[in-house]
Amino acid sequence: MNQLELVGYFVTLEELRKALHVGYVRFNITNPIVEDYLKQDIMKSVASSLPQLLRSYKILFFNGQLDVISGYDMTENFLLNMKHDSAAAYQNASRCIWRVGKTVAGYAKNWANLTQVLVRNAGHLVPSDQPKWTFDMIVRFVTDINFCQ
Repeated sequence: MNQLELVGYFVTLEELRKALHVGYVRFNITNPIVEDYLKQDIMKSVASSLPQLLRSYKILFFNGQLDVISGYDMTENFLLNMKHDSAAAYQNASRCIWRVGKTVAGYAKNWANLTQVLVRNAGHLVPSDQPKWTFDMIVRFVTDINFCQ
């Protein structure tokens, strides 16, 4: 079974359907009608929305070190040039080594509500490439555990 087939199997489990309160709506892994609507949003900038969002919400940007589709350098450039209340402080924030156990999982930079993480040895699909580290990253972000510990 490939990964998409596994996803299809998982999301149709009765226990999961009950937990998500989705009933028995048919699940489709792809839908050309939905895809046509989503195409209207692809590659539209949301940069102007981020400063307002950062005032109220924590935001996590993460990239795989080996991602050639949306690489770390592009995210770094975007964040360094974004106009927001704490832009200067974020630009001057230092990056730390993030470890999971004794293993270097990547590097993290945080200021106020903005966190940026580079995940080592991962490509575009970070959760598939480094599931243990991805889980640790999400737990740290959601529970406010410092990446530099």
